[in-house]
Amino acid sequence: MVDGIPVDSLFIGCYPVEAVLRSSLECLYKKTCIDLISSNFQQNSPSFTVEVLQSETKYGINETVQHMIDRLFVNDWNNVLIHL
Repeated sequence: MVDGIPVDSLFIGCYPVEAVLRSSLECLYKKTCIDLISSNFQQNSPSFTVEVLQSETKYGINETVQHMIDRLFVNDWNNVLIHL
């Protein structure tokens, strides 16, 4: 929640790490959500700017942070064999 307004796919839990792992980055793909978050940071840091993420990934925008960590933030593994 930011200023009492719920933020898409942002969980709140007993432990901050648990909340982050269950959350997704869905908010970062939406201009309205970015505006809500950045308006709170701009009060303390006027040079703070945030850009909307582009959804050019084969994973959904609602993929949890836990799932990203489980796959080590790698979208594709490329195997290259070199024989000497």
